[in-house]
Amino acid sequence: MAAFENGKWQAVPGAASARWLPFIRAPDLLRSNSYVLDLPGAVIVIDPECGGAGPDAAGANAAVLEALAAGPKPVIGVLTHIHIDHSMQAGAFRDRLKPHARALLAVHECGRGLIEAGDSESTLAELYGRPMPSLDIDLCIRSRAPGSALLVLALPGHGRRPLPIAGPGRNLEIYHTPGHSPDSICLRAGRLLFSGDVLFALNPFVAGIKGWSREDLTRSIPLILRVIEEHGVEWLLPGHGGPIAAADAKKLLASAMAKARKMSSVAGVTRQRVEEAGEYANELLVEMELVFTGIAGRLLRAAHYLDEIGEPGAADRIRGLLDSDALDALLDALRGASEKVRCGERLDICLVHDAILSARKALKIISGSAIDRLIPGFFLKRANNALKDFLTYVSGLERPAALEKIELNAAVQGVLEELCEPARYSDESLLSLDEAGFISALAERMARVPAFEGRAVEIEPGRVPAFGLADAERFRDSLACLVQDLFAAGSDRIAIGCRAGAEGATVTLEAPGYRAHADKGANRLAAHIRRFAMAGVALKSGLHCRAPRLVLTMQAAPAS
Repeated sequence: MAAFENGKWQAVPGAASARWLPFIRAPDLLRSNSYVLDLPGAVIVIDPECGGAGPDAAGANAAVLEALAAGPKPVIGVLTHIHIDHSMQAGAFRDRLKPHARALLAVHECGRGLIEAGDSESTLAELYGRPMPSLDIDLCIRSRAPGSALLVLALPGHGRRPLPIAGPGRNLEIYHTPGHSPDSICLRAGRLLFSGDVLFALNPFVAGIKGWSREDLTRSIPLILRVIEEHGVEWLLPGHGGPIAAADAKKLLASAMAKARKMSSVAGVTRQRVEEAGEYANELLVEMELVFTGIAGRLLRAAHYLDEIGEPGAADRIRGLLDSDALDALLDALRGASEKVRCGERLDICLVHDAILSARKALKIISGSAIDRLIPGFFLKRANNALKDFLTYVSGLERPAALEKIELNAAVQGVLEELCEPARYSDESLLSLDEAGFISALAERMARVPAFEGRAVEIEPGRVPAFGLADAERFRDSLACLVQDLFAAGSDRIAIGCRAGAEGATVTLEAPGYRAHADKGANRLAAHIRRFAMAGVALKSGLHCRAPRLVLTMQAAPAS
């Protein structure tokens, strides 16, 4: 299987007298790849000039003009679908080539009326905050016959009579592959398959966009797999990212098929949801800063003390347990993206996608480390939950709270005991270890910082047990996070009271000494409200009152 060269003409494998030139662009929400095909009957440009009007556009124009040097033939810009990242420069492409050739634009018939009307919702221009001008379409891509997946190029108003360019036995075949959008198509030239965005149809904040269909996708994926198999396809050329070898593409498509089959309802991707996700991304940034700083600080504390007692080798091993530089780089990049959105230099949907990538990378970093022996379990659980909850939210999949009956006093006491989790080794047990075990256990003790050092938590139980309905594990995790943050924000004492009555079961926290931290305080509070909501619990804040107070309310459960 021959390799490909970006930006260079090369022969199309399996297609006589045909060559192709790829423009693979750096991944970006408003940039897609373009591909130029020089066929005996026409020059086909797939998703023309969707990198903008800079050097890429000049390169694409030059490639087309070079292909025309051997003799005149039509130039057809074919859109794999009408989304703005694939269509925004198509009109400019046609206008620039009109003085040199018969330049035409083609789109599947499902998208033609929408793009000609400048439909900002169906093209996703509305999500990206961009205008979508109307675009006249010259050629319609239609089924050869009703129900056929194999398509032909036809002039509008001429029924299904095809132009002699694409079709069975020709150098170019086009297939209808809806799912990502109703008008999505794939094109095959020889042993190359140009797949548009079908591989990304299940990605977060892609699944659920206007026109997305899980049912269509589960029909399109088997068709694409069959085309790859029956025609000996060597490369899958996607709309974003580099070419994918056929063996890898089949695995990705099979995985996507399995995932699509398991999916049920997916939340729609709307402008309001994008804004909410942008707020959630900022909450996640604050949470990541807090938790990762705490984890790194504990490791550095242990390494420092080991250096102090003359164990530099052990100190270096502690420092090497976590790739703190990589985490810092993720946080710096996400801070920069957030600031650009705040200043109006970038779209909020870009911040959401950056946060998705950061969350995935951060999960890999902490799951691939060996820090669980040194870092308290509640701290690692907090980090994992924050990242996974965000990724679940952006996937559009609902995760309802699994409500169960809990006794609130016992639940609160359990949380406090977990936060005060002691080191595994007492002074006496340390002395029974060999040298390597002693150093390892000492490092574990040094990394642990007492949760309530110099602070107090008072539980004021009611006269009778208080029962409520909540997702028990999530409630405990959320309460642990809240107590940690109240102490981190300056509270020196927290009084907790549990009650149950006709209006519901409540947990009240009074936190004298609390100091709000401007925006970070607002983002932390929003994160706590969201976290408790996932447990089926409402949080009402009075942190900015004279006597800072928080009330957690849930449905009451009968005592018997």
